Amino acid sequence: MKKGPLYKIEGIRLRRSEPSAGELKKAAAQALGLPEGAVVSCRVLRRVLDARGRRPPLFVFNLEVETEGVPQAPATEAREGVRVKRGGGDAVVPPLLTAPRRPGKVVVVGAGPAGLFAALTLALNGIPGVLLERGRPVDERVRDVEDFWSRGVLKGDSNVYFGEGGAGTFSDGKLTTRLRNPYSAWVKIVLVEAGAPHSILIDAKPHIGTDRLRLLLPNLRRRLLERGWEFRFRSPMTDIIAPGGVMRGIVVGDREELEGDHVILAVGQGAYDTYLLLHRRGVAMETKPFAVGVRVEHPQALIDRIQYGRWAATPGLPPAD
Repeated sequence: MKKGPLYKIEGIRLRRSEPSAGELKKAAAQALGLPEGAVVSCRVLRRVLDARGRRPPLFVFNLEVETEGVPQAPATEAREGVRVKRGGGDAVVPPLLTAPRRPGKVVVVGAGPAGLFAALTLALNGIPGVLLERGRPVDERVRDVEDFWSRGVLKGDSNVYFGEGGAGTFSDGKLTTRLRNPYSAWVKIVLVEAGAPHSILIDAKPHIGTDRLRLLLPNLRRRLLERGWEFRFRSPMTDIIAPGGVMRGIVVGDREELEGDHVILAVGQGAYDTYLLLHRRGVAMETKPFAVGVRVEHPQALIDRIQYGRWAATPGLPPAD
């Protein structure tokens, strides 16, 4: 059979969060106005739970659909909320560097999400470097944080702020994604390859989970080591070396000079001493708005009733946000 065109279908509404392949093909065929046998495969691009209004909650899917045996889907009346476009989903774009010359050694300061992905981007483009983290590896850090929570023993270099993975390691791994950023899909694929659940590739509100993060981070570290990067813990940046305003390296722990033609600071909001250092050294900075978060806790059953109404006890619905 001759393969037909690819289609992107947005707004398929189904009752289950994980429908079978047959259910997806049937829904896609109805949206395209084709016989079910003309749909070869369906790939879920996005999934979101719609619990608005006074109707039963439904899962809304965007699909990439491969057809067979038809040159083009016949024109049909669009169902409410369903949109059909020619072509598949957006391509996954890894970040490529187009520097006019190959940079020398790069120093990345901070092993949170920004530092890890900065180092990984450089490594994938064949650029050597070293990643510094003032805190400890995630396995040691977990023990230190649990010790603080249970006995109140705080370690200044290993806590919920500092250490491998950054502050997000203990915030349940929720991902705030920029849907229009061309690299969002690539970032999530890297996380899945390192051990994150496949669901983060399609969920509107992707969520890794703290327990999985603890397993994922060593895999990212291993990937960098395999590409020749150096990983150093308990290594705080205490000064910069920039004679005449030209970066030449940094000072580590007040005792070691580390050469580097470029320095990427991914230190997070909690590194107050680093910001004071940069201010003393005349580095240009500007203030950003100060945000305050307030956390109010309620029983999950109450939140479910508020969000889902009389359908709160429906099997298959996830805990409401």
